[in-house]
Amino acid sequence: MGQWQTDLVDIIGAQFNSSPSLSLSGNLSIVAATPVATQLLPSGVRVGATVFNDTDKDLFVGLGNVEVSSTFFTIRVAPGGYYEVPYNFGGQIRGVWAASPSGFARMTEVLAV
Repeated sequence: MGQWQTDLVDIIGAQFNSSPSLSLSGNLSIVAATPVATQLLPSGVRVGATVFNDTDKDLFVGLGNVEVSSTFFTIRVAPGGYYEVPYNFGGQIRGVWAASPSGFARMTEVLAV
């Protein structure tokens, strides 16, 4: 893809240029397991990520380099539930299921390059 540039004018008439960044995304399926799994490594170019819990058990997600358990987590994603990671969060994303699950954590990571 080539770069493109657009001339824009703000509300007081000043002209400036804007060049969009290219976004890439990738999908990842992580097999459900009871030990803590690192799902996404830290990334300086991540602008977004989503988590879909495609299992029969709750998924406990932790943002950052933290221990994750069923009592210490950032968010609990119910079976069939969906979570959008805060915009521009570039840290590690980890998850653990509380019991023996069956299924996957489906993740999408959006990168700006």
